[in-house]
Amino acid sequence: MNKLYRRNNNGVPTVWWAELDSGTNSITVFYGLVRGNIRKEVYAVTQKDGQKELESRYNDKIKQGYTYFNELCDMQGLPPVEDGDNDTLFNFLNTYLPKDLSNGNSNLLLPMLAKTYSGNVWKKVSCMYGQYKINGLRCIVTAYTQNDMFKPVRLRFQSREGLTWHTLGYLEDYLLATINTNIIDDMINGFAALDGEVYLPGYTVNQINHFVKDANCVENKLLQFWCYDIMMEGNQTHRNTYRYHIKMPTRFNNIKEHYNNKERLIILPSGYITNDNEAIDARNHFINLGFEGLILRNAETDYQYGRRRANYMEKFKDAAEGDFIILDIYKEKKRDLPILLCKNDINNEKFETRLSTSHIVQQEVLFDSQSYIGRTVHIEYGERSGVSRVPFHIKTVVINGDTRL
Repeated sequence: MNKLYRRNNNGVPTVWWAELDSGTNSITVFYGLVRGNIRKEVYAVTQKDGQKELESRYNDKIKQGYTYFNELCDMQGLPPVEDGDNDTLFNFLNTYLPKDLSNGNSNLLLPMLAKTYSGNVWKKVSCMYGQYKINGLRCIVTAYTQNDMFKPVRLRFQSREGLTWHTLGYLEDYLLATINTNIIDDMINGFAALDGEVYLPGYTVNQINHFVKDANCVENKLLQFWCYDIMMEGNQTHRNTYRYHIKMPTRFNNIKEHYNNKERLIILPSGYITNDNEAIDARNHFINLGFEGLILRNAETDYQYGRRRANYMEKFKDAAEGDFIILDIYKEKKRDLPILLCKNDINNEKFETRLSTSHIVQQEVLFDSQSYIGRTVHIEYGERSGVSRVPFHIKTVVINGDTRL
């Protein structure tokens, strides 16, 4: 039993250790305050080698700033105190544990990252949780205390890159008034951190980035936090249950509900996805709701700090290319070049575009437009537009079946 130690966000020593039970093929995790209650969680081994999975858990904790007792200082012949009374151990740890929570790692909490969906996940995983993929600013929210009778508890907003935003006072006040005190206590003690995004429906990520940095702009007062995971012990199912104790998840029935949302704390819902067809349907549905696509999370795996691993979390966005039916072709106002009116592939919206080819070929298409109406055009694009969800930032446009185009 090798114990690891670290200060929590309030500077108080905490302890963590784990044990492998080969008989039940499970790992038991213990954690808590050195002079407080110790929590216990039991998890089934998910890897082929239980010992390697146990070692992986220890390595993850070390990356988060936990350290072994014998690495704290040069004992210089002093008797060990780890197995002594709690008060002696606490005083020792309170003296020698680093103030830098991450043990020289810049005090960063590294978020779990998503691999791009390829469909191969279903070869190894039978069921994943599906969530909206939103397009905001990744944000880790932790809590700490301070010596201020009017505001004893504060929230810390950390970006994916490790920056701390000090400009979210309105959002901080709202979250502190909304989140249950038991959850806040867990955040202070370092047992949980909220993983999500600062978001404002209907705005681009660049606009949201500006709102976050400018505490004086009107939109800063409207910013929302959308929570989709918890950085804590336990698999995804356990973490989802914990999230739902913060607040019931919010589901959107259409894009209007999404874009008109005024709630400033959203707990994202999760639904079961079991195969590629269901993933495609969910992705398309979420795109129609105004989101970027689908996020898939493995229900049985632990939080992967700073890792991007297949079969753990995958993102399934719009393919950024597709085939669209040509409804009409007409001439530009100033040039003898064609404008193509096309039908969107995921709804009944229409949009205009131009061909990616020479002027000579374009003029031939315009002259013989009736031969092309009703055919499909293949378009590569950067993203979809807001409400109508049509191709936006178009890169290439070619008519299918025509080698010149």
